Amino acid sequence: MRKYYAQWVKQGKIKDPENNIYQQRLRTKKEFRRQVRIENAKVKDTEKQRIMETRTKDTKLVHQLVKINRKNRGNAIMDLHVGDICMSGEQNVMEGFKQHFRNLATPEESTVLENRQYHQQVEYEIGLITEMVKDKNIPPATLEELQKAIKSINKGKSADIYGITVEHILHAGKNLEMLLLNLINIIFKEGKVPDMLKEGLLTPVFKNKGEKNMATNYRGITVLPVLNKVIETIVKLRINPAVLTTQKCNSTRIYSRLRTGKCSITSRRNIP
Repeated sequence: MRKYYAQWVKQGKIKDPENNIYQQRLRTKKEFRRQVRIENAKVKDTEKQRIMETRTKDTKLVHQLVKINRKNRGNAIMDLHVGDICMSGEQNVMEGFKQHFRNLATPEESTVLENRQYHQQVEYEIGLITEMVKDKNIPPATLEELQKAIKSINKGKSADIYGITVEHILHAGKNLEMLLLNLINIIFKEGKVPDMLKEGLLTPVFKNKGEKNMATNYRGITVLPVLNKVIETIVKLRINPAVLTTQKCNSTRIYSRLRTGKCSITSRRNIP
């Protein structure tokens, strides 16, 4: 790249698309940047792989890698309050988060009783949806749908619980594509998602309010298996046109009714 840049400067930095030296400079510059991106991606992938391989085997290395990747080291906490219990030390803090989110995922009898009407409504709606779709077959996914879904998923995201990212699927080739297509169509046909696709990596994220050492001030963000995202994207691409059309019609209808009223408050009362 430096060679062609020097020649280009010697020629007076001519930006003529037909100039051979100028074209060579552009090509070498593009290739250089591509190689830089590749090397940066390799470094990031290596760090991710180290974290994935050691997250349960070497807790000391896990904490070391996490600290390296923290943007703000002030975010670290040495104790965590879970209910009436205070847990101190990095290992105990991790265990505290596990206990906190496990409790959130386990409904208490008192909570169910207090919200019985809400839960009954949810169960009723689930029953209605199940009844509506039980005799309807989901059209099998096509290879074109699968490829389009894979390409549309955001890249550079965290690996899932199995250490897989969308980049692995994107560059895996035709054999894996056909295997995934068969798996997805089995799921569509049976109407059931395997339990292994319901497991994920949960990360506590501070809500930016309250004390950082209170477990209740964290929400859980779960990274589900990449295959789930592929299935979700296929379905999304199928239903998006109908959803967008419905949203557009509803927005137009609401806007027209708002205009006919004397004010937004009175006109909203007429919207069903």
